[in-house]
Amino acid sequence: MRMTGLGLGLINRATGTVRGYEYGFINYVEEDVYGAQEGLLNWTRGNIDGTQGGLVNIIDGDLKGIQCGFFNKVTAVEGTQLGACNFAESVTGFQFGLLNWTGKLDGLQIGLLNVATEKENLKGMVFINAAW
Repeated sequence: MRMTGLGLGLINRATGTVRGYEYGFINYVEEDVYGAQEGLLNWTRGNIDGTQGGLVNIIDGDLKGIQCGFFNKVTAVEGTQLGACNFAESVTGFQFGLLNWTGKLDGLQIGLLNVATEKENLKGMVFINAAW
């Protein structure tokens, strides 16, 4: 089922692509999101082109946009992650949080502990980490 427009509910589940806005306590999308997904727990199995915000945010695919929450996890970020704990396999852009972790960094990390495992030197840094 593809969802276009606005989805409001306590629990939202889309088995197809979402084009629009999804707001609820728990949001789950099996394909891609083009727009916004906002709630306490957000999980998208595909990619997001837009924003994802909530307490816990998980994207199994890639993000082009902004992910904001206490715990954020995504495969690849092209944009920004804001949260207490941010995890991504690759970041092209910006991570801001207490703990920022990525494999490949092409951008900036600001936080208490910043890790970019594929950097040749200084893989872990306190307060700021950058690579281009």
